[in-house]
This record gives sequence, C-alpha cells and structure tokens, in this order.
Amino acid sequence: MVVKKHVIAIDGPSGAGKTSTSKLVAGKLGYTYVDTGAMYRAIAWKSLDEGIDPSDRKSIIRMLGSMRMKVEPRNNKMRICIDGKDVTNKLRARNITQRSSVLSAIGEVRKYLVGIQRKAGAKGGVVMEGRDIGTVIFPGTPYKFFLDASIDKRAKRRFLELKEQGSGIKLARIKEDIKARDRRDSTRKVCPLTRAGDAVLIDSTNMKLKDVANCITNAIKQ
Repeated sequence: MVVKKHVIAIDGPSGAGKTSTSKLVAGKLGYTYVDTGAMYRAIAWKSLDEGIDPSDRKSIIRMLGSMRMKVEPRNNKMRICIDGKDVTNKLRARNITQRSSVLSAIGEVRKYLVGIQRKAGAKGGVVMEGRDIGTVIFPGTPYKFFLDASIDKRAKRRFLELKEQGSGIKLARIKEDIKARDRRDSTRKVCPLTRAGDAVLIDSTNMKLKDVANCITNAIKQ
C-alpha cells in the first residue's frame, strides 16, 4: 500500500486531462488534490482586476509584493483567496487562462508560487498537478507522471469544458489557443514545460480519464 507521506506529481500540457485525472487519483488514495495552475490563474485574475497588462513585468512584481494568496486544499476541492477574497470560481474563464500563460513566464511569478506550492505539499499525501511539479517543485518524489494527448483530443476536452460554462467559442479557436499555449510553455526560459526524465509517460488520447487514473494508482501501489 502506498505511503501517504508522498507527493504524486502529475504534469502535462493544457487539455491532457490532468485536472480530472488528479481528482480521481486523489479520491482513490485518500489524498488531497492541489491544482497549481489555479494559483497562476489567481495571479492572472488579480492583475486583470488591478488593470495591469500581463507584459508589464515591473507592475506585476509590485503587485506580488503586496498581494496575499491563501490556498486551502479540501479533499478534492481547493479554494484560493486573494487579499481575503475567495476567487476560486472566477478562474476558469478563457481570458484568465490566456493571461496566466503569459504571467507564468515571469520568473518572479514562479518564484512567488514555488514557496506556496511546496508548503501545500510539505506534509505529503497530495496529488499535485501542473507543468513543473516533477521537474522543479518536487523533483525528489518517486511518483512522477506526465500526461499527454493529441492536439485534437485536448482541444475537444477544453471545448466541452467551456461549453458547460456557457461559452460559444469555436473548437478551431480553442485548438489554436492550445497550440499557442504549448509554444509559450515549452519555450519559456524559466521552468519550461518538459517531462522529468524519470516520469511515467501516459498518452490519454484513446483512454477514458478514469482508466488513466487507474493506471496511475496501480503504478503507485505496485
């Protein structure tokens, strides 16, 4: 049986199924689910609320200096408060996602969040998803997984998610957004999206996400 003091690191590009899979794995193991991407989106929300251009690095750094972020993992849910305001339900909008991708390339933003993310997993017993969990945040964990899928599959997953939220955005536009996000994430100078050398690669293109979760939990238990 898996020791509950470990961190399960699940990395991968946008639309690979990290969120749904991570929640399922956390539920199966009785672990806490931590979404690091939501932390970047929270900073994106704050910059938008303050009217700061995401490319204005100096203003973003000043904002971080006075901003208070509180992360409260609760089983398969995670609440994020910015300066005492719960912004959890404001973070999935398309404009927030796009803005967070730009902000994630700023070294000071990543440095600000590294401490918060490591603190969230310090006691172990967490399933943490993101883009650099296995390479930067918890490189020492023995449980690293990298989820990927075809661009068409990833775009369709994102399309269905946004459709449930009432968005009328076209599938083709989402596909282009994901391609642009992939380029930014994989080519940024600070902590680019890359698979850790010892991470288990899982292609979820032709898999149901519940089967991906079973694959991960079985690998951990073995």
